[in-house]
Formats: sequence, C-alpha cells, structure tokens
Amino acid sequence: MFTIRRAIITDAAALRDTHDAAARGTLLRDYPADLIEYFIAANPFPERYRYMLEHDWCYLAEEGGHPIGMAVAMPGRIRMLYVLPAHQGRGVGAALLATAEADAGAGVSEITLHATLTARGFYSHHGYVTIEEGAFAFPDKRQFAYVKMRKQGSG
Repeated sequence: MFTIRRAIITDAAALRDTHDAAARGTLLRDYPADLIEYFIAANPFPERYRYMLEHDWCYLAEEGGHPIGMAVAMPGRIRMLYVLPAHQGRGVGAALLATAEADAGAGVSEITLHATLTARGFYSHHGYVTIEEGAFAFPDKRQFAYVKMRKQGSG
C-alpha cells in the first residue's frame, strides 16, 4: 500500500532521485538514452528542486518509507509526474495526478502540462487533450519532443 504526502525541503534529494530513476527507466520507450541523460543533466540539483519546494506543490508517493513516485504542480499547471517503473500500473500515477490536480485546478479554468511522448496516453486516459506538439531545444541543438495538453479546471 502506498501513501502520498506533500514533500518538504528535506525531500529535495528524494524528488530528484525518483525523477531521474523513473525517467531513465521509462522514457527509453520513446527517447534515446543519451538524450534522456542530457535532459536529466539539464536540471541542476539542488537548485531546481529547492526552488520547486519553495514555490510549487511537490508530492511524494511512498511505500514502506521509500519514494516510488513524485509530482510537482503550480496553479493551472502540472509541472512533472514520474513513477518508478516497478510501480507503474498500480494506480500510483493516477493518485499523484489526482492530488496534484486538486491543487493545480482550484480556481482556474484549465490545467495544462507538457507530457513526454511516453506519458501522452496516460494523460489522455485521465481526460487531457492535446493542444500542441513540439520540442524543447537544448543549447547543443538536440530536441526533446513533448505534447502540450490541457484539461478543464474547477474554476
């Protein structure tokens, strides 16, 4: 049985480690390994996670005291959601998404997110619709494809 809780500043390493392990284990379905590593390295630690913990809503899914998933949201936006591969398909992602949506969707007309190609089906299953396909361009000209999606908020 897993639980979800709001992350605190001392969880910065757990957020990062969970994100990185989930990205490495899941995104290989749609992205080359070297691009995934570049994507991970482009997010400096601890600065990025410390900033998110101070300004956004961050959540950890845990089982037996160990992180198995994470999500970050802000008003009107889901910034990220990752679940370790061994725990996918058990409702962890759906529970994290519902928790993040409760905060992100409060008082706004829509919630948006940038999904990886790998996560597109997950978000579609949960009511998100595609509004744009594109790619983030890295300084070395490599591109990381994404799908911008939206869902109606509660406001």
